[in-house]
Amino acid sequence: DGEEGRGGPPPRRACVQHYDVEDFRAIRVAFGISAAAYARTFPSDLSSSDPTWRRRLKESVSEGASGSFFYRVLSNCTQKIGPRYIIKQISKKEKDVLVALLPPYRAYVTSRRGRSLIQYFACHSVSLWWNCSGKVYFVVMRDFLPVPQWLRFDLKGAVKNRRALAADLLHQIHAGEDPRGGAAWGTLRDWEWMDIAMVCDISAEDKDSLAEIITADAAFLCAQGLIDYSLLVGIHRLGLKSAADREQRLEELRAIGGYASLDRQRVYFFGIIDILETYNMAWRVQRCVATTAYCCICRPLEPDGITAMPPAEYASRFTTFVCAEVLHVPEPAAAATAAAAAAAGHGLRAPRRKP
Repeated sequence: DGEEGRGGPPPRRACVQHYDVEDFRAIRVAFGISAAAYARTFPSDLSSSDPTWRRRLKESVSEGASGSFFYRVLSNCTQKIGPRYIIKQISKKEKDVLVALLPPYRAYVTSRRGRSLIQYFACHSVSLWWNCSGKVYFVVMRDFLPVPQWLRFDLKGAVKNRRALAADLLHQIHAGEDPRGGAAWGTLRDWEWMDIAMVCDISAEDKDSLAEIITADAAFLCAQGLIDYSLLVGIHRLGLKSAADREQRLEELRAIGGYASLDRQRVYFFGIIDILETYNMAWRVQRCVATTAYCCICRPLEPDGITAMPPAEYASRFTTFVCAEVLHVPEPAAAATAAAAAAAGHGLRAPRRKP
C-alpha cells in the first residue's frame, strides 16, 4: 500500500481459476452435498478483519514423499465432530489426470448415487502474486478421518517398503504410547496391519457393504488405468462413557461415515486416497527393472509385492487384500462385474480380472 501511495505500481493480485465447475457440482450432488451447504463450509473472509477463519483452516504437511500442504476445513468452530473437507495441494500432472478423469468419474458416482469411497469435490489453481511464480493447484476432498484417531493405516496390498515402524516397536502399539516419543503414531502401513493382527470388528452387513463399494471403486480405477491408490483406515476410540452418551456419539459419527465396532467402543473410518497416478512409462520401466533384478537373484515371485503393477493386477491385489486381511469376507465378484459393465457403457477400458 505504501508503494502505491508513493506512485509505485499497484501490487499484483493472485488469480484463482476453477476447473470443471459443472462436473464437480454434479459430483457433489451425487454425494448429497448441496451448493449452499458446501459454500457455508468455507470461510468467506480471509482478511484480518475476521480472524475466526484461522480457527477453521488447519494447515499440515503430508507424511508422504510429496510433502504436499493440507488444509483441514472445519465446517463449524463449535461443532464437536470436526473437519469435513481437506484442501490438498497437488501437482499439475495430478490436476491434468483429475480433469481428464472427471467425465467418467461423474458418470460413475452418479450411477452409484454416491456409494463410493473416492470423493473429490472441486479443483482450483492460484497464480501467486510475485513475479516468475507459477500456479499452485489444489483439490477439495472428503476428510475421511474427521475426528482424532487412535490408529490410522495406509493400505495398498503391497509388501515392499510398506512398513512404517521397526518390528521391535510393534508390541507397544496397544500400550497406548508412542515409543518414538511423539504425540501421535503417524500413519502405519500394510505390514503393521498384518503383524499386529488387526481386524475390523464391524457388523457383517457393514463388511459386505464396504466390500462391495471398495471392489467397485477398484474396478473403476482399473478401467481408468490408475494405480498406487490406498485404502485409508482410521480407528477412533470412544473412551469410557455412559451408555447413553456413547450411543449418541456413535450416531453422530455414523452420520459422517463411521462404522461402529461390535463392542461399541471404537469407530472405523474408510476412504480411498491418492488415485491420481496413471500406469505410465515410468511405472513400466520401474516394474521391468524390479522384475529383472529379482529374477537375477532367484526370487521371481518378489515383484508381486511391489507397487509398480499393471492396473488390472494392482486392482486385483488391492481388493483381495482388503477383503481377506481387512474385512475378512469373500471378494464380491458381482460388484467387479457390474463396475466393468458400467465402465464399458461409458466407453472406458474394462478391467481384466485374474482367473
